[in-house]
This record gives sequence, C-alpha cells and structure tokens, in this order.
Amino acid sequence: IEQAKASGLTALATIDLTDVVASGEAEMILQAAFPLGKKIDALKAIQKLDATISNGSFSNLPGRIDIDDAELVAAFDKERSNISGTASFFGAPAEFSVQLDPEKETVKAVGLASPSPELAAVLARRLGLRLDGRLGGKLEYTGDLAKNTGEVKVDAPLTGVSIDVPVLNWAKLPAEAGQASMVIDL
Repeated sequence: IEQAKASGLTALATIDLTDVVASGEAEMILQAAFPLGKKIDALKAIQKLDATISNGSFSNLPGRIDIDDAELVAAFDKERSNISGTASFFGAPAEFSVQLDPEKETVKAVGLASPSPELAAVLARRLGLRLDGRLGGKLEYTGDLAKNTGEVKVDAPLTGVSIDVPVLNWAKLPAEAGQASMVIDL
C-alpha cells in the first residue's frame, strides 16, 4: 500500500487508498515498461504486479473494515486484479477472494467463515441484533462501480445460534434448526 501511494496511486477501482493503513511483510514481483528518452510515468509503466503478503494488517478500508492476520496472494494488471487468502475480520477468521475488473468497473467478492463466536459478535454489533452462539456462512458481493450499485447474497446456517428480534416479536433458540438466506440489492 505504501509503495502504491508513493508511486502516485491513490485509488484501486473506487477504493480510496489514501487513508488505508497497512503493515506486514510483502514479497513483490513487478513488471514494467519504461519508454526511452521520455519522462517516466511510474503508474503507466507498470504492466503487472504480483504480491504475497504475510502477517498483514489493513485498517480504514471501506465500510470501516479492519483486516488482521492476513495471508494473501495478489495479482494486479491492466485487465484484472485478484486478491485471495485468509484473514481475520474484526477478530473472526475467514477465507475470501476479491476480483476487480477496471475495464468493466465491476467487483466480485466471496467470503467464507467457519462458525465462530467472534463472527456472531461482529454481526450482532453491526446489525444491532441480539445474537449469541457460533455463526458462520458464505457472503457474496457483486458490484458495478460505474453505477454505484451492488448485490449481496448471504447464506448462513443458524443451528447453534440464538437470535432475538424484538421488533418482529421473534426469537430462535440455539437448539432449533435454522438457515438464513437473503439477497440484498444496494
């Protein structure tokens, strides 16, 4: 992230990198083409960048997301960018992949999380629900950056989780079977 900022890159797709704080270890392979006899524009010269990130931490990401303990593989080129690996989101362990297509201005992200009390606590805080137990599942996000629209698909088994939604006068006990599936258009 710091190398990208130093080269003048302030955004990746529509993700503002200026406020992102990163730490960890990175091994990078950079392929660039520099014209002879002309002023060098570092961003235009970069053809491809591959990176392996170990013990990475990223804060101030969009949506107030913080990532810790990241073990990532990233590949960036003019046509597509891919990032995948494992990390801890707000203390909840997860696997994920993100694909950015700058030409089509689209992003697709898939996250898988094993059931954990940390994820249940994160969702309880973020969604304002009374939720307790071990929660996991799959989240898919597909977004059109040009139109600023997106779709979120969530699939989560709720066995072992208690949920209380007073506004709906509904509650589910941990021993009761349950499955949450939803699609949200943004």
